[in-house]
Amino acid sequence: MIVMSDLKKKIKRVVVKSRILSPLYNVYLKYVLWKRCTITIKNYGQNNITDIPIIYSNNFIVTFRGDNNFVKIGKGCNFKNTNSIYVQGDDNVVVIGDNVTFDSNVLIVVGEGTKVNIGSDCIFADRVHIRTTDQHTIYDENRKRINPAKDVYIGNRVWLGKDAIIMKGVKVGDGAIIGMDSMVTKNVPERCIAAGKPAKVIRTNIYWNE
Repeated sequence: MIVMSDLKKKIKRVVVKSRILSPLYNVYLKYVLWKRCTITIKNYGQNNITDIPIIYSNNFIVTFRGDNNFVKIGKGCNFKNTNSIYVQGDDNVVVIGDNVTFDSNVLIVVGEGTKVNIGSDCIFADRVHIRTTDQHTIYDENRKRINPAKDVYIGNRVWLGKDAIIMKGVKVGDGAIIGMDSMVTKNVPERCIAAGKPAKVIRTNIYWNE
């Protein structure tokens, strides 16, 4: 039989801290179940929601600069060192599936009411960068905007190589591999390898293992 005092001791060993770093800026730091597992949420807005279960993480940062945004992380994810999601503006959505691995310094930038959807069982190598917006607006001579923000979709079991960049409007199919130091500006079909700047399909009908 577990008495209440024993239960409290176990809880103290599991949950190290939960505290507000700065009430002025509404910045929260949460330590979750595993040692060195930190999640920082910086909230400079209203009605922003995070749905983040217990994950393996070392300095995972979510920054909101706007209102009515939503970030959801699936189960069993492993975010290794200093990975970030930056949400700018209102009504944006980031959804990451189950068992996704980020190595170091992965950055996701979403803005202007767009969405990033990442499937399950993906691997992101160091310094992968995904963005749905150019940050600055560009017009033609008639003052018509020529660079609208667009959603990004990454399928299941996608492997993104070191320093790969996924630009706005791109869809990467299930099982695809993106080569290191590639810039993806167009859709990539499922089960193929794409590489280069801009990325082009160099092999089709492939499978890969971890």
